[in-house]
Amino acid sequence: MTAEGSRPEPLFSVVIPTYQRADTLIQVLDGLGTQNTPPPFDVVVVDDGSRDATADRLREYRAAY
Repeated sequence: MTAEGSRPEPLFSVVIPTYQRADTLIQVLDGLGTQNTPPPFDVVVVDDGSRDATADRLREYRAAY
């Protein structure tokens, strides 16, 4: 149940495991945003200790969904 004016509860979660793939991860996240009228969903990114810019890129990323 959601309050009026809030986002609907997600119907499903997209879980994205990643390691050392910052650029590819951003492409995947951007791709999720190109869907036409998608059902409500949330995204969980699991980073397995990347030492590249993955964490920084995720902190800066702003999705429309």
